[in-house]
Amino acid sequence: MPKEVEHLMTEARDGRIGRREFISQAAMLLGSVVLADVLFDSAIGRKAEAVVVPPDEPDLESGWVDTPAKEYTAFFYRSKPKGSGPFPGVLVISANRGVEEHIQDVTRRFAKEGYVAAAPDTISRFGGIRQLGKDAAMGMVSGLRKDIVLDVVRTTFDHLRKSKEVKADRIGIVGFCWGGGISLLSATKIPELAACVLFYGRSPNPLSQVKDIKAPVLGLYGGLDRGITSKVPKLKAAMDEYKKSFEYHVYEGAKHAFFSETRSDRYHPEAAKDAWMKTLAFFAKHLKKGTV
Repeated sequence: MPKEVEHLMTEARDGRIGRREFISQAAMLLGSVVLADVLFDSAIGRKAEAVVVPPDEPDLESGWVDTPAKEYTAFFYRSKPKGSGPFPGVLVISANRGVEEHIQDVTRRFAKEGYVAAAPDTISRFGGIRQLGKDAAMGMVSGLRKDIVLDVVRTTFDHLRKSKEVKADRIGIVGFCWGGGISLLSATKIPELAACVLFYGRSPNPLSQVKDIKAPVLGLYGGLDRGITSKVPKLKAAMDEYKKSFEYHVYEGAKHAFFSETRSDRYHPEAAKDAWMKTLAFFAKHLKKGTV
Protein backbone atom coordinates (compact mmCIF):
# COMPACT_ATOMS: atom_id res chain seq x y z
CA MET A 1 0.00 0.00 0.00
CA PRO A 2 1.38 3.47 -0.85
CA LYS A 3 2.74 5.34 2.14
CA GLU A 4 0.52 8.28 1.23
CA VAL A 5 -2.57 6.09 1.68
CA GLU A 6 -1.29 4.75 5.00
CA HIS A 7 -0.88 8.36 6.12
CA LEU A 8 -4.45 9.16 5.06
CA MET A 9 -5.72 6.16 7.03
CA THR A 10 -3.92 7.42 10.12
CA GLU A 11 -5.47 10.85 9.60
CA ALA A 12 -8.94 9.30 9.29
CA ARG A 13 -8.41 7.01 12.29
CA ASP A 14 -7.44 10.01 14.43
CA GLY A 15 -10.43 12.03 13.26
CA ARG A 16 -8.46 14.70 11.39
CA ILE A 17 -10.14 14.09 8.02
CA GLY A 18 -13.60 12.84 7.12
CA ARG A 19 -14.89 10.28 4.64
CA ARG A 20 -15.27 12.64 1.67
CA GLU A 21 -11.75 14.07 1.90
CA PHE A 22 -10.23 10.61 2.48
CA ILE A 23 -11.98 9.03 -0.49
CA SER A 24 -11.18 11.96 -2.78
CA GLN A 25 -7.45 11.77 -2.04
CA ALA A 26 -7.13 7.99 -1.70
CA ALA A 27 -9.06 7.32 -4.92
CA MET A 28 -6.59 9.48 -6.85
CA LEU A 29 -3.69 7.47 -5.41
CA LEU A 30 -5.31 4.05 -5.83
CA GLY A 31 -7.36 4.59 -8.96
CA SER A 32 -10.42 3.11 -7.25
CA VAL A 33 -13.22 4.83 -5.35
CA VAL A 34 -14.49 1.46 -4.14
CA LEU A 35 -11.14 0.49 -2.64
CA ALA A 36 -10.79 3.92 -1.05
CA ASP A 37 -14.23 3.52 0.54
CA VAL A 38 -13.30 0.10 1.95
CA LEU A 39 -10.04 1.43 3.36
CA PHE A 40 -11.82 4.32 5.06
CA ASP A 41 -14.21 1.90 6.79
CA SER A 42 -11.22 -0.20 7.81
CA ALA A 43 -9.49 2.82 9.32
CA ILE A 44 -12.57 3.94 11.23
CA GLY A 45 -13.23 0.37 12.31
CA ARG A 46 -9.84 0.20 13.99
CA LYS A 47 -10.51 3.50 15.70
CA ALA A 48 -13.89 2.26 16.94
CA GLU A 49 -12.36 -0.96 18.19
CA ALA A 50 -9.79 1.03 20.18
CA VAL A 51 -12.43 2.90 22.18
CA VAL A 52 -14.60 -0.13 23.03
CA VAL A 53 -14.79 -0.99 26.71
CA PRO A 54 -14.95 -4.80 26.77
CA PRO A 55 -17.68 -6.59 28.73
CA ASP A 56 -15.08 -8.14 31.03
CA GLU A 57 -13.30 -4.86 31.77
CA PRO A 58 -11.63 -5.63 35.13
CA ASP A 59 -12.41 -2.23 36.69
CA LEU A 60 -16.14 -2.63 36.10
CA GLU A 61 -19.04 -4.87 37.03
CA SER A 62 -21.25 -5.26 33.97
CA GLY A 63 -24.25 -7.40 33.09
CA TRP A 64 -28.01 -7.71 32.87
CA VAL A 65 -30.30 -6.97 35.79
CA ASP A 66 -33.91 -8.14 36.16
CA THR A 67 -36.23 -6.10 38.36
CA PRO A 68 -39.97 -6.44 39.02
CA ALA A 69 -42.28 -3.91 37.39
CA LYS A 70 -46.04 -3.56 37.83
CA GLU A 71 -47.17 -6.40 35.58
CA TYR A 72 -43.95 -7.81 34.17
CA THR A 73 -40.20 -8.12 34.76
CA ALA A 74 -38.14 -5.18 33.51
CA PHE A 75 -34.62 -5.75 32.22
CA PHE A 76 -31.71 -3.36 31.94
CA TYR A 77 -28.05 -3.62 31.12
CA ARG A 78 -25.95 -2.14 33.92
CA SER A 79 -22.29 -1.29 34.28
CA LYS A 80 -20.69 0.23 37.36
CA PRO A 81 -17.25 0.89 38.78
CA LYS A 82 -16.07 -1.72 41.24
CA GLY A 83 -16.59 -0.62 44.81
CA SER A 84 -19.58 0.31 46.94
CA GLY A 85 -19.77 3.96 45.93
CA PRO A 86 -22.12 5.68 46.05
CA PHE A 87 -21.72 6.92 42.49
CA PRO A 88 -23.86 9.23 40.36
CA GLY A 89 -26.11 7.40 37.90
CA VAL A 90 -26.90 7.66 34.19
CA LEU A 91 -29.78 6.11 32.27
CA VAL A 92 -28.72 5.28 28.70
CA ILE A 93 -31.63 5.17 26.25
CA SER A 94 -30.93 3.19 23.10
CA ALA A 95 -31.67 4.03 19.49
CA ASN A 96 -34.42 2.02 17.81
CA ARG A 97 -32.07 -0.98 17.54
CA GLY A 98 -32.55 -1.68 21.23
CA VAL A 99 -29.94 -2.48 23.86
CA GLU A 100 -27.56 -4.18 21.43
CA GLU A 101 -23.77 -4.41 21.76
CA HIS A 102 -23.06 -0.78 20.86
CA ILE A 103 -25.38 0.59 23.54
CA GLN A 104 -23.97 -1.89 26.05
CA ASP A 105 -20.52 -0.56 25.17
CA VAL A 106 -21.65 3.06 25.59
CA THR A 107 -23.08 2.09 28.98
CA ARG A 108 -19.69 0.70 29.99
CA ARG A 109 -18.01 3.89 28.77
CA PHE A 110 -20.08 5.89 31.25
CA ALA A 111 -19.16 3.42 33.99
CA LYS A 112 -15.48 4.00 33.17
CA GLU A 113 -16.15 7.67 33.86
CA GLY A 114 -17.41 6.91 37.36
CA TYR A 115 -21.16 6.40 36.88
CA VAL A 116 -23.54 3.56 37.58
CA ALA A 117 -24.97 3.38 34.07
CA ALA A 118 -28.11 1.48 33.11
CA ALA A 119 -29.68 0.94 29.67
CA PRO A 120 -33.39 0.04 29.99
CA ASP A 121 -34.60 -2.72 27.66
CA THR A 122 -37.77 -1.04 26.45
CA ILE A 123 -39.17 -4.29 25.03
CA SER A 124 -38.93 -6.00 28.43
CA ARG A 125 -42.69 -6.52 28.55
CA PHE A 126 -42.45 -8.70 25.43
CA GLY A 127 -39.44 -10.78 26.49
CA GLY A 128 -36.54 -8.40 26.00
CA ILE A 129 -33.74 -8.30 23.45
CA ARG A 130 -31.96 -11.31 24.99
CA GLN A 131 -34.96 -13.53 24.30
CA LEU A 132 -36.25 -11.98 21.07
CA GLY A 133 -32.94 -11.09 19.40
CA LYS A 134 -31.61 -7.94 17.73
CA ASP A 135 -33.70 -8.20 14.56
CA ALA A 136 -36.95 -8.39 16.49
CA ALA A 137 -35.87 -5.53 18.75
CA MET A 138 -35.20 -3.27 15.79
CA GLY A 139 -38.65 -3.97 14.44
CA MET A 140 -40.42 -3.35 17.74
CA VAL A 141 -38.70 -0.55 19.62
CA SER A 142 -39.74 2.56 17.70
CA GLY A 143 -43.33 1.31 17.42
CA LEU A 144 -43.88 0.97 21.15
CA ARG A 145 -46.47 3.11 22.88
CA LYS A 146 -44.82 5.88 24.84
CA ASP A 147 -46.44 4.80 28.12
CA ILE A 148 -44.88 1.33 27.78
CA VAL A 149 -41.44 2.83 27.13
CA LEU A 150 -41.69 5.34 29.96
CA ASP A 151 -42.72 2.62 32.40
CA VAL A 152 -39.50 0.67 31.76
CA VAL A 153 -37.46 3.87 32.02
CA ARG A 154 -39.15 4.82 35.27
CA THR A 155 -38.70 1.31 36.70
CA THR A 156 -34.98 1.40 35.88
CA PHE A 157 -34.68 4.89 37.37
CA ASP A 158 -36.39 3.78 40.58
CA HIS A 159 -34.07 0.76 40.82
CA LEU A 160 -31.02 3.03 40.61
CA ARG A 161 -32.45 5.57 43.02
CA LYS A 162 -33.08 2.90 45.66
CA SER A 163 -29.63 1.36 45.31
CA LYS A 164 -27.12 2.14 48.04
CA GLU A 165 -24.46 2.27 45.32
CA VAL A 166 -26.10 5.26 43.62
CA LYS A 167 -26.46 8.88 44.70
CA ALA A 168 -30.24 9.17 44.57
CA ASP A 169 -30.25 12.89 43.71
CA ARG A 170 -27.51 12.60 41.06
CA ILE A 171 -29.11 10.56 38.28
CA GLY A 172 -29.11 11.81 34.71
CA ILE A 173 -30.36 10.50 31.38
CA VAL A 174 -28.92 10.38 27.86
CA GLY A 175 -30.48 9.02 24.68
CA PHE A 176 -29.54 8.46 21.05
CA CYS A 177 -31.74 8.87 17.94
CA TRP A 178 -35.15 7.47 18.93
CA GLY A 179 -33.76 7.29 22.45
CA GLY A 180 -32.83 10.97 22.33
CA GLY A 181 -36.49 11.83 22.03
CA ILE A 182 -37.32 9.41 24.83
CA SER A 183 -34.61 10.99 26.98
CA LEU A 184 -36.20 14.43 26.67
CA LEU A 185 -39.72 13.06 27.08
CA SER A 186 -38.59 11.21 30.22
CA ALA A 187 -37.33 14.50 31.63
CA THR A 188 -40.90 15.83 31.36
CA LYS A 189 -42.20 12.82 33.34
CA ILE A 190 -39.45 12.18 35.91
CA PRO A 191 -38.87 15.43 37.80
CA GLU A 192 -36.19 13.81 39.97
CA LEU A 193 -33.75 13.57 37.04
CA ALA A 194 -30.76 15.82 37.62
CA ALA A 195 -29.58 16.22 34.01
CA CYS A 196 -30.71 15.30 30.49
CA VAL A 197 -28.69 14.89 27.28
CA LEU A 198 -30.19 14.06 23.89
CA PHE A 199 -28.31 13.08 20.78
CA TYR A 200 -30.34 14.07 17.69
CA GLY A 201 -33.67 13.20 19.29
CA ARG A 202 -37.12 14.51 18.40
CA SER A 203 -38.81 17.15 20.53
CA PRO A 204 -41.90 16.37 22.63
CA ASN A 205 -45.26 16.78 20.94
CA PRO A 206 -46.84 19.04 22.02
CA LEU A 207 -43.89 21.25 22.95
CA SER A 208 -45.79 22.58 25.95
CA GLN A 209 -44.76 19.40 27.79
CA VAL A 210 -41.36 20.95 28.41
CA LYS A 211 -42.97 23.07 31.12
CA ASP A 212 -42.65 20.03 33.40
CA ILE A 213 -38.89 19.62 32.95
CA LYS A 214 -36.83 20.25 36.07
CA ALA A 215 -33.41 19.10 34.84
CA PRO A 216 -30.97 21.14 32.75
CA VAL A 217 -30.91 19.85 29.16
CA LEU A 218 -28.13 19.54 26.56
CA GLY A 219 -29.00 18.81 22.93
CA LEU A 220 -26.48 17.57 20.34
CA TYR A 221 -27.50 17.61 16.68
CA GLY A 222 -26.18 17.00 13.17
CA GLY A 223 -26.31 19.82 10.65
CA LEU A 224 -27.31 17.42 7.87
CA ASP A 225 -30.07 15.89 10.01
CA ARG A 226 -32.47 18.59 8.85
CA GLY A 227 -35.70 16.77 9.69
CA ILE A 228 -34.82 16.97 13.38
CA THR A 229 -32.34 19.82 13.62
CA SER A 230 -34.60 22.29 11.80
CA LYS A 231 -37.10 22.01 14.66
CA VAL A 232 -34.60 22.78 17.42
CA PRO A 233 -35.16 26.57 17.36
CA LYS A 234 -38.82 25.97 18.27
CA LEU A 235 -37.71 23.70 21.12
CA LYS A 236 -35.33 26.41 22.29
CA ALA A 237 -38.11 28.99 22.17
CA ALA A 238 -40.40 26.74 24.23
CA MET A 239 -37.68 26.05 26.78
CA ASP A 240 -37.00 29.78 27.06
CA GLU A 241 -40.72 30.54 27.39
CA TYR A 242 -40.97 28.21 30.38
CA LYS A 243 -37.61 29.38 31.74
CA LYS A 244 -35.92 25.99 31.39
CA SER A 245 -32.17 25.44 31.11
CA PHE A 246 -31.38 24.34 27.56
CA GLU A 247 -28.17 24.53 25.58
CA TYR A 248 -27.52 22.87 22.26
CA HIS A 249 -24.86 22.43 19.61
CA VAL A 250 -25.22 21.69 15.90
CA TYR A 251 -22.33 19.90 14.15
CA GLU A 252 -22.15 21.10 10.59
CA GLY A 253 -21.52 18.29 8.12
CA ALA A 254 -22.72 15.61 10.56
CA LYS A 255 -25.63 13.30 9.79
CA HIS A 256 -28.19 11.66 12.04
CA ALA A 257 -26.51 8.98 14.21
CA PHE A 258 -23.11 10.66 13.88
CA PHE A 259 -22.02 9.27 17.26
CA SER A 260 -22.30 5.58 16.38
CA GLU A 261 -19.07 3.95 15.19
CA THR A 262 -21.16 1.02 14.01
CA ARG A 263 -22.79 3.20 11.33
CA SER A 264 -19.92 3.75 8.89
CA ASP A 265 -22.20 5.73 6.55
CA ARG A 266 -23.05 8.19 9.32
CA TYR A 267 -20.24 8.17 11.87
CA HIS A 268 -18.52 11.54 12.15
CA PRO A 269 -15.43 11.12 14.34
CA GLU A 270 -14.82 14.82 15.00
CA ALA A 271 -18.42 15.47 15.98
CA ALA A 272 -18.62 12.24 18.01
CA LYS A 273 -15.50 13.08 20.00
CA ASP A 274 -16.60 16.64 20.74
CA ALA A 275 -20.15 15.57 21.63
CA TRP A 276 -18.80 12.93 24.02
CA MET A 277 -16.60 15.50 25.76
CA LYS A 278 -19.51 17.95 26.01
CA THR A 279 -21.68 15.19 27.49
CA LEU A 280 -19.08 14.25 30.09
CA ALA A 281 -18.55 17.90 31.04
CA PHE A 282 -22.31 18.46 31.33
CA PHE A 283 -22.80 15.41 33.53
CA ALA A 284 -19.75 16.26 35.63
CA LYS A 285 -21.20 19.71 36.27
CA HIS A 286 -24.67 18.54 37.22
CA LEU A 287 -24.15 15.02 38.58
CA LYS A 288 -20.71 15.15 40.18
CA LYS A 289 -20.83 18.63 41.69
CA GLY A 290 -20.00 18.57 45.35
CA THR A 291 -18.86 14.95 45.14
CA VAL A 292 -16.30 14.14 47.80
